[in-house]
Amino acid sequence: MDKNTIRFYLEKAKKAKNDIKSVYNEVLKYTDNTYQILDTNTKSFVVNEIDSIIPTSLDDLVSFLMSSMISRSSAWATIQMNKELYRLVNGDTEDFVSNQELVMLNKSLEDISSVTYTYLNQSNYYSEVARSLRECVNIGVGAFRVAERDDPITPFVFQYLPQDDLFYWEDKFGRPNYIFKYLRDMNGVSIKLMFGDNVKMPEKIEDMNKDSVTLLEVVYPSDRDNHFFIYEVYTDNLNEKLFSIELEYCPIIIFRWSKEGNNPNGIGLSVKGLKTFKELDEKKKLRKISAEKIIDPPLFIRGDRALAQMLSLKAGAKNYAGTATPTDMSLKKDISVEPIHSVGNILPLDQDIMDLKNEIRNLYTSNPLGNVSDYKRRSALESQIRLNALRQKWALSLNGSSRRVA
Repeated sequence: MDKNTIRFYLEKAKKAKNDIKSVYNEVLKYTDNTYQILDTNTKSFVVNEIDSIIPTSLDDLVSFLMSSMISRSSAWATIQMNKELYRLVNGDTEDFVSNQELVMLNKSLEDISSVTYTYLNQSNYYSEVARSLRECVNIGVGAFRVAERDDPITPFVFQYLPQDDLFYWEDKFGRPNYIFKYLRDMNGVSIKLMFGDNVKMPEKIEDMNKDSVTLLEVVYPSDRDNHFFIYEVYTDNLNEKLFSIELEYCPIIIFRWSKEGNNPNGIGLSVKGLKTFKELDEKKKLRKISAEKIIDPPLFIRGDRALAQMLSLKAGAKNYAGTATPTDMSLKKDISVEPIHSVGNILPLDQDIMDLKNEIRNLYTSNPLGNVSDYKRRSALESQIRLNALRQKWALSLNGSSRRVA
């Protein structure tokens, strides 16, 4: 893919992301303490005040999906040869020899699966994919990086990639396989560590420690075979190609919770629940204002202005109220203070807040199998029915995510 084609897909990816980035960031204000998608060199640090019910329900769902979809304790996928395809390629026969060959072949594939699970469990796969899945459920899209290593124990490692500085576009089959990732403030040492000795050093890097540049990672399907991917690294203006390799896998995996229409952007559960989050925040603020007006009401102050300016309303404070026998040098007027009771009682918002929190729990199907305290009164059949109902509810989302994650 030449540089003009790269620019074409990069601009389409940036425009598509800009159309929904403000919605994503609004969702993140209610679900994450500090994370925002900025796509700029300047990164700000803003602490969001969020209701704990939202991230807790989100985390509960992600933990449930991880344990049921790609559990560490059990095999969650198998590889088997297609029996009909095998016979079609090797001749239409059902003799004993052919069946034995098929059994041996499936046994070899099973051994390969077992080795793969061993490597996955020895890597950081579970933790990094869990972070990516959380973002996918939350805003609608998640991503992680796969990197090879010269290590017989952990031959590959994984890295969660936030959506900041990450852009993607779909191929003709609707798969997000045109991927662009900016790497900012990369000095010569970090470039060598990340890409090895075969990387070309940017012209701006004269001092390996002090000079830094912004790089652009580019991933796209190979023209030779759609199962292969080209991974390239450029300077951010695409003037210098620093690294290029063909891989038998996609080094950056992007998966989406759901889509709407032709829009390539993912739509997560929290995007759908944004209106509920806003209502909950508004009700809690109203209740807080109502309580503050009762505990610390506004005041009427009558009397001498000079005395009013010296007035203290702190607990145990002693205030001067004038003199009983005024002289020319004393304050001649007294002072009185009366609260303005604009609110008689705290607004009855507790039930509204509780209803909204229940909506949030239902949005994420928090505790899909019920509370732990109820397990003694629930049969195995009922738990299985609940689990099947949950899988049916999110069949499309789980199918799309599992295909990309696994």
